[in-house]
Amino acid sequence: MRAMLKTTLSTALFVAMPLLGAGAAAKKTALITIPVTFEVQAAPTKVWAALTSLEGFGTLTGFQPQTGQKLSAFSKVGDHVLAQVWDDKGRLIVTEFVPMRELRVAWEPEKGHYLCQKRAVLSPSGAGTSVEYWDRYTDDQPNADDTAKQVVADTEKHIEAFRKLVEK
Repeated sequence: MRAMLKTTLSTALFVAMPLLGAGAAAKKTALITIPVTFEVQAAPTKVWAALTSLEGFGTLTGFQPQTGQKLSAFSKVGDHVLAQVWDDKGRLIVTEFVPMRELRVAWEPEKGHYLCQKRAVLSPSGAGTSVEYWDRYTDDQPNADDTAKQVVADTEKHIEAFRKLVEK
């Protein structure tokens, strides 16, 4: 079954703090949310093991952890690894970890120029597992809609690759 993806765009206005002075300008930033629910034909334990492994997390999200790190899987809040996505380098940090149920990972780009979070919630579903997945990030570029369309297309490919990884 092919995952149905939709993009939810909401615009937030980040207001400059009074400490910045009267000359500081506020900048409009879009908050992009890509929610998707998909099924994996494998037990929740197997899906969880794949999701929390660096290989599986990278397969699902497109983030590529740097090689040679001590950590091979996320196991608790605070776990972090250096990674890359597109041309950005930074750090993935686990912000929520509920074994066999929910994983949230924040992305901290080196330049700190946007916010990003990945969230996955697992539920048993017949003989398999239902995965609710959210990709949420900010974008203040004039082409935010085009970038969101690319992220949706990439997400579809990542979900298929994740399924193949888990269902093999």
